[in-house]
Amino acid sequence: QEAIAHLENDLDIDLLITDQAMPNMTGVELADQVRGFRPDLPIILATGYAELPNDASAALVKLGKPFDQIQVAAAIKRAINAAEQAEVAS
Repeated sequence: QEAIAHLENDLDIDLLITDQAMPNMTGVELADQVRGFRPDLPIILATGYAELPNDASAALVKLGKPFDQIQVAAAIKRAINAAEQAEVAS
């Protein structure tokens, strides 16, 4: 809930990286809520799970754990591209 409040009030945030396993909601649930008011925000889901959950948005980019800086940079590029494509499609 704290992340949602920050993202609603601070439009200078350009990227969300979240974990899938969190207390009170999953990373996919957080991403879905954020998409409701920030559809253009690139979102990366960091997870140790092999696959994204079935309910994950196509615009959500998976970053598998463990990861290094090169993988983070590549995920950021993919997330920006996915957000741009989702914005064009809507």
